[in-house]
Amino acid sequence: MIRLTLWSGFIILVATMFLGLMAPEKAEANLLCGPSGAMDLNFGTATTTAGMAAWTCQNYSDSPVTFTLCGGIGTPSYPGVPGAPVMLDSTGTQTLDFNIYEDAAMTEIWTEANPVSVQVTAPAGTPGIVSGSLPYYARIEGNSSGVSGTFTGYFYNTIVGFIDTGNPLCQNSLPPDFSGAQGTLTVTAERSAACTVQAGIPVDLGTVSPTATAIVGSTTISITCPTGIPYYIGLMPSNGDNDGAGILSGSSGNPDHPPYQLRSISASGPIWGNSATETSVGNGVGGAGSGNPDSHSVFVVLPDADFRPDSYADTVTVNVHY
Repeated sequence: MIRLTLWSGFIILVATMFLGLMAPEKAEANLLCGPSGAMDLNFGTATTTAGMAAWTCQNYSDSPVTFTLCGGIGTPSYPGVPGAPVMLDSTGTQTLDFNIYEDAAMTEIWTEANPVSVQVTAPAGTPGIVSGSLPYYARIEGNSSGVSGTFTGYFYNTIVGFIDTGNPLCQNSLPPDFSGAQGTLTVTAERSAACTVQAGIPVDLGTVSPTATAIVGSTTISITCPTGIPYYIGLMPSNGDNDGAGILSGSSGNPDHPPYQLRSISASGPIWGNSATETSVGNGVGGAGSGNPDSHSVFVVLPDADFRPDSYADTVTVNVHY
């Protein structure tokens, strides 16, 4: 059994488009389109989500108008590039990769050359108004457990506009009298300072002779914490010994309990116990997060094997404090 002391990760991703749209006058354009509200994208604790960009078009002509309305993603902020946007934290040292997609399967990335679109017919009127929404989907890309804080990215010159015949790009206006809107799409995310641990590989001391001494086995514990976050690892055998001195148990009815000692660094290194806390390493092992998995070796030392023939085992609990 392995018990982890972890803070639950929390991700919030918000995408907001601020697009100015002046009050229309019939003399300026016969058709005006723009967002009818902010585009808010909230991941919560998930790594994928879906959103809807609400829009409204106003037709000032005397006849219905049919056209292709589109959302054209703008240029991503540094260090992102088209098709691979990136958010930066407030210090400018940590990055968070993400992407916004056209389809629910998340195979078609929303790019300038690949806009989201919908066929629209605006009724005649003064004005004739039609509303709807453009669906899109988003995903945090790669391993994001190694970062924490508030992250922000931008898509400059994002368009709510039109697709013309023979041109796949989303355009802000079409001559002579179609007018859209252009602005900045802001993306933010919140990541908590959570750590993860992998410690499922058992220590196999093998089959040994009753005359064997100083029997040694080892395994590794992998800890992933955000960059700069200190952590401390405690190990506790099933007998509850805080100094890492455990006992093995055999089959039912076997009274023998071979003792063992948990150690770090090497088979003769410091004992590895369970007195670590959130602020002190105690007799455990400590480290600082790098954003990538950090491996720590655990050594199990059995003084001798002078016990009844049997298969012996024990469970060690891993406690990670940060």
